[in-house]
Amino acid sequence: ADARWAQQARGLRVLGVGNCIIDTVLTMDRVPVDDKVWIKSKVQYVGGQASNAAVGMARLGVDVSFVTRLGDDKDGAWALERYRSEGMDTSHCIVVPGAQTMSACVTVGVSDMSRSCFMHKDAALFSHNATRRLSDIDLEAYDLVYTDGYQPDLALPLARAAVRMGVPIVADIEELGEETREIFELASDVVAPAKTLQSMSGRPSLAAAVLPLVCASGA
Repeated sequence: ADARWAQQARGLRVLGVGNCIIDTVLTMDRVPVDDKVWIKSKVQYVGGQASNAAVGMARLGVDVSFVTRLGDDKDGAWALERYRSEGMDTSHCIVVPGAQTMSACVTVGVSDMSRSCFMHKDAALFSHNATRRLSDIDLEAYDLVYTDGYQPDLALPLARAAVRMGVPIVADIEELGEETREIFELASDVVAPAKTLQSMSGRPSLAAAVLPLVCASGA
């Protein structure tokens, strides 16, 4: 199955848009409250929803370009190095001077499989106006736009332009807001958790939520 997917993916040109987050994952027997504990393991990853999807597509043989914001710190440099090692085009990654790359510390208690995620987002990263950089992107060079819906000031203008040009959009929407709702509605295909589908449809159950959304899409 993997070989078939890889064969179909080769030659497909995808523009990925969304978050890059540097994850530090700590595992321990239990997550302490007002206490100290030795951890079992500490591992760092170049993560983020869109980032993970983009890397996965690149490994399948897809020609991937990635649009995200990075700080001009060691985390941002590591992310760029990682993407390039995967064969991804990083020419549309926006490196913001004086800003820190987004990061998260994830704690996992293995005895009860509990998880907590502590996120950090530098305001300076998002004060940078990316309009000019977006205007440099030629959507005619791509067969598909993928977005996780985060950083909507990047994703939404590109989604609107993709619709005008007839380029399909895959939206992997986790959190809903006014702008991500519009991305949801513009998308050709949507990947979303049950809570997002229920919120979009106004229906209380997943089964009841899916049908009106499918009908509205014309599928």
